[in-house]
Amino acid sequence: MFTVNRSMPLVRVATAWSLAVVAAGLMETSVQAADFADLAARARTEAAASHGVSRDAIDAAASRLRTAIAEARRHGAAGDAIDWTALESQAANASTADAASLRRIGESVRSQSKGFEPPAHRGLAAAIERYARLVEASKPPAGESPARKPLERLAELLEDVAKNGGSEGGVFGGLEAAGPLLGSLEDLGFTSGIVSEVRRAVGRPNVFVDVKESLLSEAVNRPVDEVAPVDEVILGIRQRGTGHTQGFVRLDLVPSEDRAVMDLVLAATNHSNTRGGRGPVTVCSRGTTDLGARRRILLEEERAYGLAPEAHASAQSQT
Repeated sequence: MFTVNRSMPLVRVATAWSLAVVAAGLMETSVQAADFADLAARARTEAAASHGVSRDAIDAAASRLRTAIAEARRHGAAGDAIDWTALESQAANASTADAASLRRIGESVRSQSKGFEPPAHRGLAAAIERYARLVEASKPPAGESPARKPLERLAELLEDVAKNGGSEGGVFGGLEAAGPLLGSLEDLGFTSGIVSEVRRAVGRPNVFVDVKESLLSEAVNRPVDEVAPVDEVILGIRQRGTGHTQGFVRLDLVPSEDRAVMDLVLAATNHSNTRGGRGPVTVCSRGTTDLGARRRILLEEERAYGLAPEAHASAQSQT
């Protein structure tokens, strides 16, 4: 899915199909119609046997809402139209929470943009809506499971795919609506394997992006030239002076078969000149320290993250 060629500095990134995008004619059709028919039958079985929303799912949504409230308050969220006491009460006890009340509060949150940091504002509104959906789904009509309708609709989509076969726009065509259905099932805490199996069946890359190292390096490569004070204690004697660090930060692409791997590398030298003393003795020192640091950045189909930095230093001094 990710390739790096060192002889021709290049990173190739394949993005995963999220079910919300259909690229008819670009997708591989290794999944056969029979596979989709089997998945459809399983979805029907799951729909017939489905139960209510899990308590763990509701508690997790309530916890996320409490975190979002705290974050919004931390960023100075305010507004007379927002009933913070009622909102905190709703988040504190899922068994007495009311979906209609939550949605009314959600509307007031969305109408009060002044005073919110945008990410905190959006996060609070989204957390209220997710919690309201789960609270509403946890109290369906007698004998009805909230997961049943999404599963039945998913089964219909899979059955249509099985009938379409490999025709143009077929096999994967028509599955645009599957993404929201799978998302709603996950929101309900539906943990059956059918959700992950449907994602695997259609989760193929459909976009490849080739990026040359020179393009990435323009955002990273830079010289280092810094002068900073030195204040340290060596063998009980305080040494003060200045240090001058010169070097370079660069980006290196690393060969990898299954992801894009990049290293941020620092190579620098620090020259220091310090002076210290005790009693009648004054000590003057010159030091040269070679500095090196590296941090690896990994880019996968669903996330980008960095590993812990590695650093080393080698010092020589003259007194």
